[in-house]
Amino acid sequence: MRGSSSEATGGQLLQRDKRQRQDTQDVYELLRNERRRYALHALSVADGPVSVGDLADRVAAWEHDTTVEQITERERHRVYTSLQQVHLPRLDEADLVRFDEDQGVVDPSPGIETYDVYLDVVGAEEISWSGYYLGLSLVTLAVFVLVSLELYPFTLLPVEAWVAGVVVGFLGSAVIHVWSVRRTTGGFARLRADGDPG
Repeated sequence: MRGSSSEATGGQLLQRDKRQRQDTQDVYELLRNERRRYALHALSVADGPVSVGDLADRVAAWEHDTTVEQITERERHRVYTSLQQVHLPRLDEADLVRFDEDQGVVDPSPGIETYDVYLDVVGAEEISWSGYYLGLSLVTLAVFVLVSLELYPFTLLPVEAWVAGVVVGFLGSAVIHVWSVRRTTGGFARLRADGDPG
């Protein structure tokens, strides 16, 4: 009796592990497309429902590394069509957004928060902020190891100066990060489905 119970528990754990692996694969498959990542990122910072047109404007601007005002009608139309016909229905099916095709409105669902960690929107030539902070942390660790070993030239400054430098480095990075996010979202968080500021 005890053996069958442990076998059942082991089987349940294997099934749960298999489901988790499948979920992770689904996430990567869903977010492998850059346009979907851009759309999810825009919706994750939006303050309420957004029209497909406004979403297409923002995504097209990011794809062409420009402002909403500078995108062409052709660029906008191409993004609008693919969002409406392909990407938004798929995101709706995954329960990340609520897409009302008749009204032309899309709303982020609560499930979108689960994917925030994957939505670090960067260009092809850029490093993600998570990668940047990891690198900064490793450099900081290396500096402190060299300071503790009292190796030249790390003995030229007191430990307090190195600590202050690290604090300033992280503070400066955080300020730039906040500015970058605000510039990237371009005030999109204030857009609503009717196109008026929130």
